[in-house]
Amino acid sequence: MATAALLVAGLSGSASAGPAAATTSAAQTLRTDAAPPALLRAMERDLGLDRRQAERRLANEAEAGATAGRLGAALGGDFAGAWVRGAESGTLTVATTDAGDVPLIEARGARATVVRHSLADLDAAKARLDRAAQRHATTDAPVWYVDVPTNSVVVRAVRPAAARALLAAAGVDRALARVERTAERPRPLYDLRGGEAYYINNSGRCSVGFPVTKGTQQGYATAGHCGRAGASTSGHNRVAQGTFQGSVFPGRDMAWVATNSQWTATPYVKGAGGQNV
Repeated sequence: MATAALLVAGLSGSASAGPAAATTSAAQTLRTDAAPPALLRAMERDLGLDRRQAERRLANEAEAGATAGRLGAALGGDFAGAWVRGAESGTLTVATTDAGDVPLIEARGARATVVRHSLADLDAAKARLDRAAQRHATTDAPVWYVDVPTNSVVVRAVRPAAARALLAAAGVDRALARVERTAERPRPLYDLRGGEAYYINNSGRCSVGFPVTKGTQQGYATAGHCGRAGASTSGHNRVAQGTFQGSVFPGRDMAWVATNSQWTATPYVKGAGGQNV
């Protein structure tokens, strides 16, 4: 929410102050006093706040976003990002690469911190990683992002060597980067669509009628003549998919298949040219 408020208020772009700026606060402009009750309840529940704290947090983030936006425009290439802290987001910190900017930042009521890399430099480094990932395997280094408070580009990797290889392939200065170890690896997820082919016990071929869920269980309806309860299925791509849970045939011709966690129900039918309908 803090990030959203900062972006809404113009952190990522230029800002200007018109005649109304002196009389209308950012919180008033964004109508934080009219926040939906459901949002406030969610903030109370998830962030451990009471109602007054939640209201003050929204107002503080609106003001912080406006201030950060103006300072970002004023600092230009020195600007190195901004963030808020505290249960009520009451403290705004603005980073700069030039110590000479500190008085200006503090005059706007924000804390100042002097760092080595500008936000533009960090964003450019991430963009180089994005491009390198198109031609370089990232299974063991699946996540990278700009971390403004630490003034670095973080690369999360199962193997640190994989992160170093990605940084080298991107031509990113190691001084800009921080490698974090993670146990998370990407795994493929496949969509269930009506009309899509599937295979039974690695031999017979049928098609999905339409995706269904039973509670949290993903699956699909299909024809009973396609398989009996207990028969296994693989998808159109021959990837292991699921198991028949129930089947009726002859007479009524119906069945349903429960799929494994690699497959996700969608509201779509496979249309002409493979397009979703």
